[in-house]
Amino acid sequence: MNKLNKLDPWFITGFTDAEGCFLVSIIKDKEYRLGWSVSPRYQINLHQKDKALLEQIKNLVWSINKHGSESMKFRVESVKDLAKVLDHFEKYPLITQKRADYEL
Repeated sequence: MNKLNKLDPWFITGFTDAEGCFLVSIIKDKEYRLGWSVSPRYQINLHQKDKALLEQIKNLVWSINKHGSESMKFRVESVKDLAKVLDHFEKYPLITQKRADYEL
Protein backbone atom coordinates (compact mmCIF):
# COMPACT_ATOMS: atom_id res chain seq x y z
CA MET A 1 0.00 0.00 0.00
CA ASN A 2 1.46 3.38 -0.92
CA LYS A 3 1.20 6.55 1.16
CA LEU A 4 -1.57 7.95 -1.04
CA ASN A 5 -3.84 5.08 0.05
CA LYS A 6 -3.24 5.63 3.78
CA LEU A 7 -5.04 8.56 5.40
CA ASP A 8 -3.68 10.21 8.51
CA PRO A 9 -6.22 9.75 11.35
CA TRP A 10 -6.07 13.50 12.04
CA PHE A 11 -7.19 14.11 8.44
CA ILE A 12 -10.35 12.08 9.11
CA THR A 13 -11.02 14.12 12.25
CA GLY A 14 -10.51 17.41 10.40
CA PHE A 15 -12.59 16.22 7.48
CA THR A 16 -15.39 15.26 9.86
CA ASP A 17 -15.19 18.70 11.48
CA ALA A 18 -15.84 20.16 8.01
CA GLU A 19 -18.06 17.63 6.23
CA GLY A 20 -19.28 14.97 8.69
CA CYS A 21 -22.30 14.80 10.94
CA PHE A 22 -23.58 12.88 13.94
CA LEU A 23 -27.31 12.28 14.24
CA VAL A 24 -29.95 10.11 15.82
CA SER A 25 -32.86 8.96 13.69
CA ILE A 26 -36.12 8.29 15.57
CA ILE A 27 -38.79 6.60 13.46
CA LYS A 28 -42.21 5.29 14.42
CA ASP A 29 -42.13 1.55 13.73
CA LYS A 30 -44.75 -0.96 14.92
CA GLU A 31 -42.21 -3.81 14.63
CA TYR A 32 -40.41 -2.59 17.76
CA ARG A 33 -41.75 -3.32 21.23
CA LEU A 34 -42.12 0.36 22.14
CA GLY A 35 -43.24 1.31 18.63
CA TRP A 36 -40.14 3.36 17.81
CA SER A 37 -36.81 2.70 16.12
CA VAL A 38 -33.82 4.70 17.37
CA SER A 39 -30.70 4.68 15.21
CA PRO A 40 -27.53 6.66 15.98
CA ARG A 41 -25.47 7.51 12.88
CA TYR A 42 -22.21 9.07 11.73
CA GLN A 43 -22.03 10.09 8.07
CA ILE A 44 -20.26 12.12 5.40
CA ASN A 45 -21.95 13.16 2.12
CA LEU A 46 -19.84 14.20 -0.88
CA HIS A 47 -20.17 14.58 -4.63
CA GLN A 48 -19.59 11.30 -6.46
CA LYS A 49 -16.37 12.70 -7.98
CA ASP A 50 -14.90 12.42 -4.45
CA LYS A 51 -15.79 8.75 -4.10
CA ALA A 52 -12.08 7.79 -3.95
CA LEU A 53 -11.69 9.80 -0.74
CA LEU A 54 -14.73 8.12 0.80
CA GLU A 55 -13.27 4.76 -0.23
CA GLN A 56 -10.08 5.57 1.68
CA ILE A 57 -12.09 6.49 4.77
CA LYS A 58 -14.24 3.38 4.37
CA ASN A 59 -11.19 1.16 4.21
CA LEU A 60 -10.45 2.10 7.79
CA VAL A 61 -13.77 0.78 9.05
CA TRP A 62 -17.02 1.28 7.22
CA SER A 63 -19.15 1.37 4.01
CA ILE A 64 -20.32 3.78 1.30
CA ASN A 65 -23.68 4.09 -0.48
CA LYS A 66 -24.79 6.05 -3.53
CA HIS A 67 -27.07 8.91 -2.47
CA GLY A 68 -29.00 10.56 -5.30
CA SER A 69 -27.62 10.94 -8.83
CA GLU A 70 -24.42 12.83 -8.00
CA SER A 71 -23.78 12.19 -4.33
CA MET A 72 -22.14 9.47 -2.27
CA LYS A 73 -22.94 8.84 1.39
CA PHE A 74 -20.54 7.31 3.86
CA ARG A 75 -22.64 6.06 6.78
CA VAL A 76 -22.00 4.16 9.98
CA GLU A 77 -25.04 2.79 11.83
CA SER A 78 -24.19 -0.53 13.43
CA VAL A 79 -23.34 -0.44 17.12
CA LYS A 80 -20.16 -2.43 16.45
CA ASP A 81 -18.92 0.03 13.81
CA LEU A 82 -20.06 3.07 15.82
CA ALA A 83 -17.79 1.81 18.62
CA LYS A 84 -14.90 2.15 16.14
CA VAL A 85 -16.02 5.71 15.35
CA LEU A 86 -16.07 6.51 19.08
CA ASP A 87 -12.60 5.01 19.51
CA HIS A 88 -11.28 7.13 16.65
CA PHE A 89 -12.66 10.41 18.00
CA GLU A 90 -11.45 9.64 21.53
CA LYS A 91 -7.90 9.27 20.16
CA TYR A 92 -8.18 12.10 17.60
CA PRO A 93 -10.73 14.58 19.04
CA LEU A 94 -12.81 17.01 17.02
CA ILE A 95 -12.10 20.70 17.63
CA THR A 96 -15.15 22.55 16.24
CA GLN A 97 -18.78 22.71 17.39
CA LYS A 98 -19.05 19.21 15.95
CA ARG A 99 -17.31 17.98 19.12
CA ALA A 100 -20.44 18.95 21.08
CA ASP A 101 -22.58 17.03 18.57
CA TYR A 102 -20.28 14.02 18.99
CA GLU A 103 -20.41 14.20 22.79
CA LEU A 104 -24.19 14.54 22.74
